[in-house]
Amino acid sequence: MNFCQPIFDHARQVPDQTALIIPRMHGSQLLAEESCRFGELLERVGRYQDGLSHAGYQTGDRIIVLLRPCIDLYALTLALLAAGMVPVFIDSGMPRAVIRAAIRHAGARALVSHRALLRWAWWLPELRGLERLALEGGGLTYGPLSKWRRRQSAAQLKDLAEDSQGLITFTSGSTGTPKGANRTHDSLIHQHRAIRAHWPDQRGDIDMPCFPVLVLHNLCCGMTTVMPRVDLAKPGDAHGDQIVEQIRRHNVTRLSGAPAFMSRVARAAAQRPECLVSLRDVVIGGATVSASLQRTLQQAFARQQVRIVYGSTEAEPIADATLEQVMAQDDDRGYLVGKPASGCELVIVDDRQPLNSEDDVQRAALPAGRTGEILVRGAHVLKGYVDNPEADRENKIACANGLVWHRTGDTGFLDDQGLLRLEGRVKDRITVAGESLEILPLEKQLEQIDGISRAALLATPAKPNLALVLETDDDHSAGLAERLADWRRRFPGVSVNLYRCDRLPVDRRHNSKLDRVTLQRMLTDGSLKPWRILQARHD
Repeated sequence: MNFCQPIFDHARQVPDQTALIIPRMHGSQLLAEESCRFGELLERVGRYQDGLSHAGYQTGDRIIVLLRPCIDLYALTLALLAAGMVPVFIDSGMPRAVIRAAIRHAGARALVSHRALLRWAWWLPELRGLERLALEGGGLTYGPLSKWRRRQSAAQLKDLAEDSQGLITFTSGSTGTPKGANRTHDSLIHQHRAIRAHWPDQRGDIDMPCFPVLVLHNLCCGMTTVMPRVDLAKPGDAHGDQIVEQIRRHNVTRLSGAPAFMSRVARAAAQRPECLVSLRDVVIGGATVSASLQRTLQQAFARQQVRIVYGSTEAEPIADATLEQVMAQDDDRGYLVGKPASGCELVIVDDRQPLNSEDDVQRAALPAGRTGEILVRGAHVLKGYVDNPEADRENKIACANGLVWHRTGDTGFLDDQGLLRLEGRVKDRITVAGESLEILPLEKQLEQIDGISRAALLATPAKPNLALVLETDDDHSAGLAERLADWRRRFPGVSVNLYRCDRLPVDRRHNSKLDRVTLQRMLTDGSLKPWRILQARHD
């Protein structure tokens, strides 16, 4: 098998169909817009494979690819995958120290990136043993990527074993420690099928994903991709008007992104509904969707099907729900993420019990309505991490059928209709007056209070800590103190430290999830200043 088979097939059958339309960005500045057809993409793949072969690279070799989205990024990726080599992607939004750690653990022969990184090769020991190539051309310590793009040569598709490494993707997750997800050719194919089953494409669809890895899925579907005009290192800074104009100009039919990106787009779309005539489906993933954003989405995309998807690097998708379902939920217990995806088996377990075997999972399983850790398994669930047995022991539980239970680290419960609701992270639970509490329901209740736009709860041994972002600069916003006092009465006899922030730190990848590691550090080093005005009223 080879994950690239359907891409090669489509390129040979419909070579003149547009495959990729990609804005070339320098930060938030648009340099140019490039495009290519499926046949042209396959020609580039052949040129790269010829160059790699002449340079002595072989099946199984790992190549780190640190490039912003462009035609060359996807052509090189397909050339590597089709030849049985392994592209390694490292999330460029991670802190520099984490990127360096990922490079050390990658076990790669070469690194392809931009000059901005490669010019530091002499000062970064992680880079010294790698062949280094820059997209923009050669320099003193690196060569040009064009070295691997030689004469015209037919693209080759190597037949591979199911468990052959396909992609390795390093992300820091929520701990800051990089783990390399091992996306075998088999798991890539099953993940493509799972995504297609829960979000079917139609003939002639044009997709705009703010998730670069989804482009590979689109190519397998034979679907045209238009990448959004945004700095993908800062999707939360997107200019909504520019994205809406892209949708109109390219007749985009499908749109997906994380909440921070979609918030910008939705606000602009609400002012220009005439630009959305072609748009049919909208998907939001990567983080929970607040009640205020739900209302914005409902207003902006009144004629589109809007869905909220829950998944992770290791298991995509896990579940999804329509916006209407989410907005109709009638209680404060977490965030509805809907029905488990087809082919995805899900169980809620008591994570305080041993979870070392399939039998342990069965014994720890909880009934509907009970909160615990979410475990998933299926053919599309990744079976392990690269060269990291410790991460495997912590997160994977082998099953007799060859699959694994993946420990998501998320907490939640299944309601009496079999729908999944998220309530937090195992490591983020707080203990108040001896009671263990999930934080997402509590933060959700706070964010439903008029005047509060975002809330974060953190625990210290002494007392809970609450950081708030207000919708106004007025500390004395009418009734806010009283409404907040009502919420705090749920902790009788317990004092809560209160902080006010202009903004809360978020993850670098999607700019949507609270970065609780950074927030905890801010709490520890005194960067968070007590909110004296309301503190005095409450204490």
